[in-house]
Parts: sequence; C-alpha cells; structure tokens
Amino acid sequence: MSRGFGSAYEKGHGGLSKRKIAILGGGMGALSAAWAITEQPDWASRFEVTVYQRGWRLGGKAASGRNMDINGRIEEHGLHIWAGCFTQAITMMRNCYADLVALGLRQPDEVLGTFDKAFKPLNHLFVPEAIGQPDGSVTQEPWWITAASPATGDASALQPRDYLDKLLAVLAAMLAKAGGDATPISGALDSSSRNALLATAREWLEHSQSSAGAPEQPSLRRLLTLLDLGLAAARGMMNDEVIERGFDHLDHWEGQDWLARHGVSAAALESSVMTAAYGFAFGYPGSLSDARGVGAGTLVHNLCRLAFADSDVLFYKMQASAGDAVFAPLFQVLQARGVQFRFFHAVTGLGLSSDHATIDEIHLIRQAEPTRAYDPLVTVRNLPCWPSWPRWEQLRDGADLQAVQTNFEDESLPPTGSPVTLKRGEDFDEIVLGISIGALPEITRELAAASPNWAAMLSGLATVAVRTQQLWLTVPSAEYGWKQLVDAHNPGVPSGNSPLRTLASGQHGQMSTWVDVSDLLARADWGTDDRPWSAAAFTCLLPEPASSQTNDEMLVDTANWLDSGLTQIWPNMQALEGGFLYATLHDPNGGAGRQRLDWQFTWSGTHGSARQVLSTPGTLDNRLAPDPSGFANLFLAGDWTRNGINAASAESAAVSGFQAAAAIAGR
Repeated sequence: MSRGFGSAYEKGHGGLSKRKIAILGGGMGALSAAWAITEQPDWASRFEVTVYQRGWRLGGKAASGRNMDINGRIEEHGLHIWAGCFTQAITMMRNCYADLVALGLRQPDEVLGTFDKAFKPLNHLFVPEAIGQPDGSVTQEPWWITAASPATGDASALQPRDYLDKLLAVLAAMLAKAGGDATPISGALDSSSRNALLATAREWLEHSQSSAGAPEQPSLRRLLTLLDLGLAAARGMMNDEVIERGFDHLDHWEGQDWLARHGVSAAALESSVMTAAYGFAFGYPGSLSDARGVGAGTLVHNLCRLAFADSDVLFYKMQASAGDAVFAPLFQVLQARGVQFRFFHAVTGLGLSSDHATIDEIHLIRQAEPTRAYDPLVTVRNLPCWPSWPRWEQLRDGADLQAVQTNFEDESLPPTGSPVTLKRGEDFDEIVLGISIGALPEITRELAAASPNWAAMLSGLATVAVRTQQLWLTVPSAEYGWKQLVDAHNPGVPSGNSPLRTLASGQHGQMSTWVDVSDLLARADWGTDDRPWSAAAFTCLLPEPASSQTNDEMLVDTANWLDSGLTQIWPNMQALEGGFLYATLHDPNGGAGRQRLDWQFTWSGTHGSARQVLSTPGTLDNRLAPDPSGFANLFLAGDWTRNGINAASAESAAVSGFQAAAAIAGR
C-alpha cells in the first residue's frame, strides 16, 4: 500500500524522535500532504500527523453533504469535475481506492468499490453559442467539443516544446480539414516548418474569415475560430520564447490581451469557446460582468494541459458527490494508517517566535466537544458519506446546538467555543497550512507584519465569491429541449440520451456551468412514488459585494435567471405565459410558482476559505511556494501557492500538498 517518494527521506532530519506534523485544514491540498507523508513505509516511526478541521467534514471548497432529512440527497459546494490532465490527483485516488480494498474498508464489487467505478471518463463537453438572427432574435447553438488527439500520459512530464509541437500538429490537421494548405509541416516540425505554417495559415485564415458566412456555416465558423485562437497562441509561444523561458514569464500580460498582440481576431476573443475557457479558469475578477483577468502564461499553460496531456479523457465525472468519491475514501484510508483528525477545531491565528523565524503557537477555537471519538460519516445506500450537518448525537449539548442551528462552517463571524493553544515542541514541530487564501489575512496577521513577502501575497492575490444551484425536476432531462438543440446544430454527433452535458454559457451574470447529474439520483434514498426524474447542478461567480446579499435576494436572482437565462438553453421548460415552468421543479411540499425554489439547494461561498482564488495578471510572483514559506517550520498546501499550475483546481492543490510533504520529508 505504500508507494512513497523514492528517496524522499534524508538522514539527519528528526533523529530518533518523531516529528509532530500539524495539518491545518481538510481540503485537497491538506489531505494530499497527509497522503504523501503517510505513503512512506516507515512514516509512523518518524512522524505523528494530526489534521485540524473547522466543523464536521473534510473537503474545503469541494465539500459536499447528504441531507438526511430529504432522502439523503447530495448537496454540493460547487461543481467538481476533474480534467484528464489532473494526473497527480487521479493517481492518488487510484491508489486510495486500491488501499480501501486492501484494508478491508470496501469491497471491489460495491457501488464505488474501485476508482473506475467512482470516476467515469468523458471525452466531450458542450458550449452554447449565442447567434444573432436577421430578425434581431438570438438563438443558442450548442457546440460539441471532443478530444481529438491520442493520450500522452502524465501532464507533469510535458515541456513547453512538447505543447508547441502538439499544438502545431493539431493546427495542421484543422487547416487541412478546413481546406487550407498544411504542407508546410508535412515533414519534421523544425523551426522553418513552424514559421511557414504560421505565415501560410494566417494568410489563408484571414481570407476565409472575410468570405465565410458565419450563421450559415456553423462547422466552418467553429473550425476557423479554433484556428484563429490556436495560431495566435502558437505564434506567441514562439515569439515570446516559451520553449526557452517557460510559461510563467507571460503572466504579466492578461490572456486575451496577449493573444491579441499575436494576431487573434476580435471575433475569436468574443467567441463562446473563449468564454468557456475563462469560465473554467474563474477568469472574471469580481463577477462575470467584469473584464476578464487571467495571466497569459497560466491560461495558455493550463489550456495546453487540458487539450494535450491525457486528451482521450477530457474529464472524469464522479459517480457520487465529491465528498463521497474523494474525501470520504481519503479520510478512511488516512485514519486507518494512523492519521489523527481533530474536527471542530477552527484556526484563528499563528504566533511567531521572538526572532520571527518559526511558528511557535497555533491558536484555535474548539467549537464543540464530542462525547467520544467523533465518527463523522453516515451511510446512504451502502456508501459512506458526509452529512450536511454534524452528527449532533455525538456532541456534548448536541441537542441545544442543533436547536439554534449552529453553523460551524460559517466564516462570516468569528468562531465560538473554547480557546486552545498548540505549542511548538509540545504539540507540533512542523505545520502544513492547508487553509485557503481567503481566510489567511485574519489567521496570519503576525506573519504579514514580519514578512514583506507574506504581506505581498495576502494583498496581491484576489479571490471571488461563488454560488452553486442544484435543481431536482419532475421530468427527464431529455425533455428540457437541450438535446434537441444539440442534435439540430451538431449533425452526426452521438449525443445519446444520457451523456454528461457540461457547458459554459457565456451569459454574463448567469450560471456559467451546468452539469446534468441525473445519474446521481440513484445514490439517494428516494421513494418509488414521489421521486425526481432528473437533476441539474449549476455554478457561477458572484458580483461583489456578494456578502451583502440575503437568502431571499439570492432566490430572486435565481428565479430571474431561470426565467431569462435557463429557458434559452432549455427551451421546452418555458411556460406559455413566459418565464420558467416552475411546476417542473420537484417539491414534495407542493409550493406554487417560485415557492418551489425553496425546496432546491443553493450554496454561496462568500467569506474566508470558501472564496475562490484567482490567477490575475501580474500576481504570479506574489504566490509563495509550498517551501520556502519564509518561516522555517511552515509549509504551504493549496491551489493558491506557486506550484507549477498556479490556478484554482484540485490538481493544483494536490501538487502543492505533495510538494509540501516532500519538503517536510527532506527530499
């Protein structure tokens, strides 16, 4: 079960005494660090690892819960679909599922008994295009995008030259398909061939764009758009010496501004595929109504990873919630290995030594006191899951806490409970700080005062609020009208009756990404007579100040979006009198009209660690690496660190956690 770092441990680190590792936070970065440390065959003789977690569940921004009052339904904090290029996170989860079986915690024939049962590959997505018509109306035309090139394995092994070569090969194939001359790269991809391709293709493209009728030729329009964007990216990678210098030095430019410098058309920048790219990258500081803002190097590097790194699997769709498929298995295996978990411990501050060289104290609030060793999981249809609220029966005064609806995860107010101080040399030696950047200004005040680099990180990295909306419906997803749009505008595409339908809408201010999660209805305990027929999950960025919006105001916003936005891509769900057909929302309480939204699930991440970190231009140098952090016994884990990916994702967090663990292990 132990795979290890290879020669990660070096002599002279820790001597004969165990080093006590305090891991603060329970998201992907923190748990990846715990995983990597405990992968060592002799880790238990060298380390003691304790995870301190606010509230009752793990997962961080990817947390999910089961509502045990509503059939154990899945309630997610965001949409969590992993890209095929998440090779480090995927490898960890493959090993985790193997260990579940080896430890006797799960049988391979159970519903999520293996990685391949828990994560299903998907090699396509849909992006809707808003096309203006001669009468002034706008139609939505879904654009089917699929993986086209063979898998290449581990994204971390690819170098900038590899990405450029693969990009040019794809561009040559698209050029030939569109009717252009691809002969300049018919042989080896040497420098001369590259320059010839770019010059010939750009000339041909500009001629084709000036003569093509956009609405009448959707397949050609889409092909020319991809060529337009790809040629600009290839030219920029060559002109700005990405092969020699890497991607990072491009980050002082904004992504679309950098593409414009290298010849891309305004139409391509305004295309739905670019809107999708920025949506996946959380590329709108403030909200979807704001200007785009992603560093060019981060944007291009991660799009290359997505397209070329394991491209026969664009995405993996979890066959349950993120909590069920990722964080419950990680918790079970780590606990079985000997990692200690301290739930209901909210970190409030880090205290420095007198010389400001190390962290001497960790200040926490113990939010609640379990009456025994806390068992956080519940079972829904034979699957271990995180509940949507604590297991009150295990807490001292749990009934009273439940009666006042205590929300231990609410970061809009200071945590309440009993103060606890951990001391270096007694309770911990090293710290892995796995709490996300949005919560760190308050927690790390002393660090910012002592370290200009730390202060620059806190002031330089921006975050944005996010919202998730889940809907349960009384009709099958095939009746929304979306499938008819797909079939009408993608002739020959085998959309089928139940593919994952993922999209970035390009409708500013609207829910930007949709996933059909009807297949997950089987994971809950719905009755046979009164159960939803389909389910859908959406996410978007929230305009600021997001924290000032009340729940009633959020519901009004959601209803307005249903009426004006969702009905564009679900045309069959529009009522005869206009607006959304609210009667199709499942509601056992029998609400009328918009009241049926009360039974659906809305979650907003507006404060602290729930906020999403951004990769805005010019801020890459503000990110601190997992090591050095500037403090001798402090290591960092999270997608907010400088880890080679430098963007919000599970892979970025996992890689950061592995790097922190390697530093602790003395590699």
